Amino acid sequence: MNYFISTFICFICTLNSYAQNFADTVLYNSEFKWSIVIPEGFYLVSVDSVNAMHKRGAQKLENSSNQKIEDNTTNIFMFKSNRFNYFESCSQPYDTTTDGKISESVKLIANVLYNSFTSQIKNVEIDSSFEIEKISGLEFHKLKMKIKYPNNLVFYINMYCRLFGNKELAINIYYVDEIKGYQMLNAWKKSKFHD
Repeated sequence: MNYFISTFICFICTLNSYAQNFADTVLYNSEFKWSIVIPEGFYLVSVDSVNAMHKRGAQKLENSSNQKIEDNTTNIFMFKSNRFNYFESCSQPYDTTTDGKISESVKLIANVLYNSFTSQIKNVEIDSSFEIEKISGLEFHKLKMKIKYPNNLVFYINMYCRLFGNKELAINIYYVDEIKGYQMLNAWKKSKFHD
């Protein structure tokens, strides 16, 4: 559920952020020994901007749900090309004895997202699927959603998650431009987890 909250917070608040152009730059995260190349035309969003977005998003979610939101995520990095095409990575503690199976968490996220979209937008159409996909030889749980708005705008969500010991790595790829989506998905699929 915390994974959903961090995902939803970024989705709500990613509209206004400061960015720097780091096209074709390799990003490396030492905790997961993971490297990825930012595609051409994308910009790295500063950590301060991402943290501020999470804080604003948590406040909005608390106001709308009348519940205290506990966000235990650590932002790794986010890059984007504009408001609606972005790649986010984050991690958080995950204990299967209290948080349950990661596969069940992914299904819960899908249900919450489905209910959020259908309760807020009339006549929205949503297709979703679950699968396991290998990235750099490692299996990730994948949730894929295609959301068609009444005005024919189509919004795509691709969420990947995997446990590394007691930490969950979450990758969220959002897009409306299918070419930008392909660029982000291609960068993700070509990324490397080093031994």
